[in-house]
Amino acid sequence: MRAGRLAPLAALVALLALPAAASAGGGAPLLPDLIQVRPTGPITVDKDTDTGQWAIVFSSIVGNVGAGPLEVHGELGPDAPDMTAYQWVYTQGSPTPMKLPNPVGTVHYDSDPSHNHWHFQPFDDYELVSLADGHVYSDQKEGFCLVNFPPLPAGTPVIGPVGAQSDYNIGVQGQPGYFCSQGDPTATTIREGISVGWSDEYTGARSGTDVLLSGVPAGRYDLVQQVNTSHAIQELDYTNNAWSAVVDISYPDGPSGKPAATVRTTCPGVATCSYTDPPLPPPPAPDTTAPKLLLGGATRQRFLRGRAIYVYAKCDEVCTVKASGRIAALQIARSLRTSSTKLTLKPGVRTKIKLSISKRTRAIVNRQLRRGTRVVVRVSLTATDVVGNRTSHTRTLRLLRNR
Repeated sequence: MRAGRLAPLAALVALLALPAAASAGGGAPLLPDLIQVRPTGPITVDKDTDTGQWAIVFSSIVGNVGAGPLEVHGELGPDAPDMTAYQWVYTQGSPTPMKLPNPVGTVHYDSDPSHNHWHFQPFDDYELVSLADGHVYSDQKEGFCLVNFPPLPAGTPVIGPVGAQSDYNIGVQGQPGYFCSQGDPTATTIREGISVGWSDEYTGARSGTDVLLSGVPAGRYDLVQQVNTSHAIQELDYTNNAWSAVVDISYPDGPSGKPAATVRTTCPGVATCSYTDPPLPPPPAPDTTAPKLLLGGATRQRFLRGRAIYVYAKCDEVCTVKASGRIAALQIARSLRTSSTKLTLKPGVRTKIKLSISKRTRAIVNRQLRRGTRVVVRVSLTATDVVGNRTSHTRTLRLLRNR
């Protein structure tokens, strides 16, 4: 709200800053209105071309939706080799722009191979602002070689008439001034700008269009791009100069590995973005279903040497099966027991379960079988799943004398 109240005052200051001749002529100043356009490409993590360090990388696009062009002239002065930058403003009814008296920055020759031409700076700021404690991780104030490319996205409302791309273009290779005097660090003057309805884009592959992640802890951040933060450039509105996104920074491969950046939401036109995580899904209902236990194997088993009996079991899920057996015959005063066993079964896998019989019990059983006594074994099995649900079954086997 404070910034909104200051915007008309800034325009008034710009009006008063024009030379007296412009005011006397009655022409209203056709000020630009700079906006930070949403990046066209993804926000990623890559190596910074200058330092070789990991950085969050993005494209940066500054557009003009105002009443007139942003025009900057660089003049070689006492700060050589940098030029001193001045804003020139057109007035209504006049084809000739007027120079504002106060410098708005410098024009610096960027010798990085991805540029190698003259940049007006400071122009754009890039920051990561921690949403946990407000700590700011900033890149250097970035400069642009200002040209008309690309046009603003279709449907973007503008105040003034849309300019021609040729007003501030790259020029012709081999001709003086081509691409902001690319390859000519000895230039003494330069003219750069962005017309109404146009923007200037720097992709993430270009040097400086990133924020270094060295020393940036994992967490949630506002990624902020903001043009003309010093308000040195006179424009109609300073409240729409930013674009931001909520980004989660993480280190999935450890602190020395490649970081990761996950964009949660974007917020055009503002320097502070808000985001609330969606609610977590409700926890699953507790598992109260007992495992299905299927039994198999022959129900009549020859005693052979009588060392063990066998049953087969299968569960529909991972389960632990406990098994034991009781041996009974009409002429045995009390029931005899097999050994007990415990096995973990894989889901759907038929498993053989062995119940051993002691030597003493074998002797008793063999004696009864020789007499022709009916001898049976009642096997009890209990299956328990991983959360404790249980199923119990029994299987009755008849023992036959070995022939």
